[in-house]
Amino acid sequence: MSIGVSSYDALAQKLDVTRSTIYRRVHRLERDKIIIHQTRVSVNFAKLDLITLLIGINVSNANTQKVIDVLRSCPSVKMILQSFGTYTLFAFIFCEKGDEGNKIFEIRKMLEEIQIASFDTSIGFKWQKMEMTPFSECAKPKVLAELGLSEQLVTTPKENEYTIGLSQEPKCVSKAAD
Repeated sequence: MSIGVSSYDALAQKLDVTRSTIYRRVHRLERDKIIIHQTRVSVNFAKLDLITLLIGINVSNANTQKVIDVLRSCPSVKMILQSFGTYTLFAFIFCEKGDEGNKIFEIRKMLEEIQIASFDTSIGFKWQKMEMTPFSECAKPKVLAELGLSEQLVTTPKENEYTIGLSQEPKCVSKAAD
């Protein structure tokens, strides 16, 4: 199975259905807001000399939306995650190597008018895993059903293979084919 970056043709071949079937299923997932954005590229951030900043922000419920609005207005903030736990929000920011201090200062300055309990920054230096799809052991049954897959979506029999379960027998598919 794909890890989220396969063409309709490649998915159709893997699932032994037509391209139009895949198109209709993906369209239905988009319509039902299960797929809300399609990403077509995987970027090697290290080759581009980009650094990832992860900022944890703890803020009161009364100020959470204000912080979200400020972070949304910043082009370098690529993801905002609202959470329960130590931090109310996490912001993922990409910047050029050497510009980390300026970016952190920029974000702090943008938020200085809002009362924030804590603002902690971690600087990422190497991505160990980046998979932003539900195609793993925790895949939702509705997504599986929409794609015509059984609940046995992913196991890893070999390093470069996934096992996908179809209505028929499960098949092993090489990741390299994606």
